[in-house]
Amino acid sequence: MFFPICIDIENKKCLVVGGGNIAYKKIKTLSGYNSDITVVAEKIKEEKIREIGNINIRERRFSGEDLREYMLVVAATDNKELNEEIAEFCIENNILVNNVTSKDKMNVRFGAILENEDYQILVSSHGKNCKNSKKLRDKIKNIVK
Repeated sequence: MFFPICIDIENKKCLVVGGGNIAYKKIKTLSGYNSDITVVAEKIKEEKIREIGNINIRERRFSGEDLREYMLVVAATDNKELNEEIAEFCIENNILVNNVTSKDKMNVRFGAILENEDYQILVSSHGKNCKNSKKLRDKIKNIVK
């Protein structure tokens, strides 16, 4: 069961493993919070990743040694087994991890975020249907204008 929480990731070391479109979305979200982001991927498939400023890109094969120095890890490869391996290691070592290929083999979920000067609201669908979270976020956005 996940407990909703807000966490300060400013200047904290975050690792995203993967170089595709989903990795790009996660990197873009994290970059809005001034975290220290490293991306490890054999190949950056989504070229928009390179356009995000202030990230360290390592185009190489992922290694388990990559995990030790990070506060938050996002397993965003297109290899479900690798993502689960990353998640298991992180969970066992008390590292926050989001696994994009599982609804429960992780200890952190991203949600649909709404921010303005007065509020920061996160809507989560328990990892079941991200589109519904985004729809609800947009409805709330119309209320808190």
